[in-house]
Amino acid sequence: WRGSYNELSNLIATSPDSRLYFYVFNHAEDFSSKNVALFKALGLSVIVSVNTAHYQLDLAQKKGSAHVKEMLRIGVNGIQLDAVYEPVFRRETSRLTKMN
Repeated sequence: WRGSYNELSNLIATSPDSRLYFYVFNHAEDFSSKNVALFKALGLSVIVSVNTAHYQLDLAQKKGSAHVKEMLRIGVNGIQLDAVYEPVFRRETSRLTKMN
């Protein structure tokens, strides 16, 4: 699902089983802790895309790495990422696992 929260909320209100067939997917820039919590409260998984093509070339590593950290911090269910971000993903997930 790449539409708005309101559109999805209305769809689920009129067709509750629709939540079984959707997950929320978009770029990291499109998510905040608030809307992640709202989507998850509807019973949906939130999957974020972090890819080098989303960023200006000279900022791709820095911005993408920051987005990986932020998305994990706010509790997304998964991240679809380019391999260049895998080291930061592994470090952060290891760190978060140790904290819990």
